Amino acid sequence: SSSSSSPARDSADGWGPIREYNNRLAAAAAALLTEQWGVGDAPAAAPAAMFGCMHLVRLPQPAARSGSFSSVQAKAVQDYLYAQNIEVPIKCLHGVLYVRISAHVYNTLEQYHVLAQAVLAMPPSLLDI
Repeated sequence: SSSSSSPARDSADGWGPIREYNNRLAAAAAALLTEQWGVGDAPAAAPAAMFGCMHLVRLPQPAARSGSFSSVQAKAVQDYLYAQNIEVPIKCLHGVLYVRISAHVYNTLEQYHVLAQAVLAMPPSLLDI
């Protein structure tokens, strides 16, 4: 047969439960980050129906910082997080920094708590480049 086979595909439920889990986890993680970072009033980067198991969440902007960001700061934040064993892309859209999170069956909500705390502990000087 030319089709690939996996235990999930061969099960009676197919991929549906996996997609549902991933989507629920991503939504819960986005809500957690939004709350922890106090960015709930920020406009969404896209309509919620477009997110699925990936979300863009606006990063908090330091109070002492005004103006827009660039890909230079996005890379600095991404490198800072990577040095702490956190692998997430940081994107700059229209001068605003976002983290792009994704959820998969091997992820847990606790991992997004770790991300939230790492961003909150980030030195503000990191963005002064």
